[in-house]
Amino acid sequence: KTTRVRRLFIAAAIIGALILMIMHEFAQGTETAARLEAAWSRGENAGRTPIWNTAWEMFAEKPYFGYGAANNFYTLGVRLNYPLAYRDTHNLILAVLTEVGLVGAVPFIAAILHALWRAWRYGGRTGDALPFALMVALITINIPSTGYHEKLFWIVFASAVACGLPLDALGRDGSPGSAPPETAQEDV
Repeated sequence: KTTRVRRLFIAAAIIGALILMIMHEFAQGTETAARLEAAWSRGENAGRTPIWNTAWEMFAEKPYFGYGAANNFYTLGVRLNYPLAYRDTHNLILAVLTEVGLVGAVPFIAAILHALWRAWRYGGRTGDALPFALMVALITINIPSTGYHEKLFWIVFASAVACGLPLDALGRDGSPGSAPPETAQEDV
């Protein structure tokens, strides 16, 4: 029960710190505060809605195989009249769907869900919620951005998958305090 109280206290402290940081931003009148105000009051999302709508149209045109690596971003940039002719989709799922279509997106999404499941099971087995929390953070961060080209994305992903690996040859599951099972000693 003390662990639960401690976790609730930590969660409350983190939420309190976030509230203080947001209040500080508004007090200083920063650009971040202006963007938060625009998002809250007018529903603005930094111009992502036209990008997402155009990306969905692109996916509908080539749903099976997509546009190919990087071609999806160039095509999106041209369609949005972006000056550099290269525009990120600002969404992981849309990036994968427009890049490789359903043929590549289905296994990619399945792998993400599998890693999430392994991290969940690891947490249930060991009481360590960090891999699951990192996977949830990874997924949440990639809703308004595209991070699969970043090393950190793959490190978190690989760590979550590795946490769910089966017992090693000695019978240890990798959790703290796990010991190999007792084995019978042979008389020599």
